[in-house]
Amino acid sequence: MSQWPAVLRAPCPWCGETMEVILDRPDDTATRVEDCAVCCHPAQASISAGPDGAIRLDLEPAD
Repeated sequence: MSQWPAVLRAPCPWCGETMEVILDRPDDTATRVEDCAVCCHPAQASISAGPDGAIRLDLEPAD
């Protein structure tokens, strides 16, 4: 991934629709809450970089 900002995509843990999370810079790895644009439920977005430099997005239900 070499172009910033980057758009990461993963299925919403509530409804299954694709959620998009914008990553502004390469070191912007964190955990934050994002609302699904389709069902409006909150999802905890965990953004991390693997050993190969690939950016990973994991979404889990947030209360």
